Amino acid sequence: MSLSKILARVRTGCTLPASLGKVAEYVQKSRAPSTRRAYQSDLEQFQEWCGKQGLKALPAQPETVSRFIAELADEAKPSTLRRKLAAISVAHQAKGLLSPCQCPLVRSVLQGIMRSKGNAPLRKAPLRAEHLKHLTIPATLSGIRDQALFLVGYSGAFRRSELVNLDVEDLQFVRDGVRIKVRSSKTDQEQMGMMKD
Repeated sequence: MSLSKILARVRTGCTLPASLGKVAEYVQKSRAPSTRRAYQSDLEQFQEWCGKQGLKALPAQPETVSRFIAELADEAKPSTLRRKLAAISVAHQAKGLLSPCQCPLVRSVLQGIMRSKGNAPLRKAPLRAEHLKHLTIPATLSGIRDQALFLVGYSGAFRRSELVNLDVEDLQFVRDGVRIKVRSSKTDQEQMGMMKD
């Protein structure tokens, strides 16, 4: 079953016929494309692992899911394991099955992994003024563009993803400088947009 069908069932509690066009389209958009791709990949990995172990992926037993995340614990971050559990849970819900991920055994294994590995997110270091001073940028057209991007990114505290999604139409030159419309951001999942001065 494709992930779009799984998500449609989970979000609405039923299978959506193609004739519902807009409904199916919005259900599809209820999760970011990157989340859908990650869930699909995680589910395929779980099914492949179950196949090699001679275990059933759907419905999976809590012991199966616990073994799966325990084996991945040395190579995967706790946040990645939580996402894999979410993908497994979504697949079970789509089939009308109870999710084994809610079982106390699975939760205990995940808690044990988190306690032993830690759970602090890795944060990227911000760009600082001293970094800008040491940049060597060629006096070419692309160099001027890069310099402008660095300065806009620094002055507006933009994320990389916000910078690369900017278009000329997002810039509004005003008396006091420039207002920049950020159409979507990691912190703006509904894409309401925001303005930065």
